[in-house]
Amino acid sequence: MAIKIWRLPSIEELRSIANYENSQTLLDTDYFYNYEGGALIWSGTPSSNGEGTAWCMDSSNGQAKLCHKQSNSASIRLARGGKQ
Repeated sequence: MAIKIWRLPSIEELRSIANYENSQTLLDTDYFYNYEGGALIWSGTPSSNGEGTAWCMDSSNGQAKLCHKQSNSASIRLARGGKQ
């Protein structure tokens, strides 16, 4: 039996790491040192309208949006443990 350690975070988890009070950068670069402002970040939250889309976060403003799995290029941030 394989143990799953790393996973894509839910869209709620992704949005919880955003610092909406900082106008310079949305993510703390002390922890996310390779952060690219304006990039889309995939979540593990599928959309309810089918298998072709999933929720992602716009790292320039923290907004959640639906991204097409085959046409959107996005970064990932992995989560460990916690929710599945």
